[in-house]
Amino acid sequence: WWADVDTGLEHDYYAGYGFSAMGADLYFGATGYYYTDNFDSDYEEVNMGIAMGAVSVDHSTGKYKTATNDSYQYTSVSLALDGGGLPLTLAVGAWGGDTLKGNVWTVDYSTTISEVDVGLHVGKNSEGITASADKYKDTTYAVFTLGYSF
Repeated sequence: WWADVDTGLEHDYYAGYGFSAMGADLYFGATGYYYTDNFDSDYEEVNMGIAMGAVSVDHSTGKYKTATNDSYQYTSVSLALDGGGLPLTLAVGAWGGDTLKGNVWTVDYSTTISEVDVGLHVGKNSEGITASADKYKDTTYAVFTLGYSF
């Protein structure tokens, strides 16, 4: 995954394994986040999750690749509302680390139109979860996605 972020590029790499057991969907994985500028520090994490019906819980533990090697943990709980015909997912997450702490609230919408996957992700971060620069504090954001499989 690659993205233009502020003054450079972010490139992320994911690997994982998913399976089902006792009526639950589970996964284990690893992710690396890397930057071509000083937008953020590079960091790597291990992650895991479980989903049963409309509820899922995800957890990640990671470490920044800086001189201090600050660590962090992120846990989120999601509720899918698509059972009523509304393709929305609500989530709340708690970020706890050596230096950054805070919460994230998100709403996701996804549907498929003429074989094209369409998505909208809207979130809000609390002040303590972002970097110290004022322009990143207490942010609300949105991400629009289009996808096509072949």
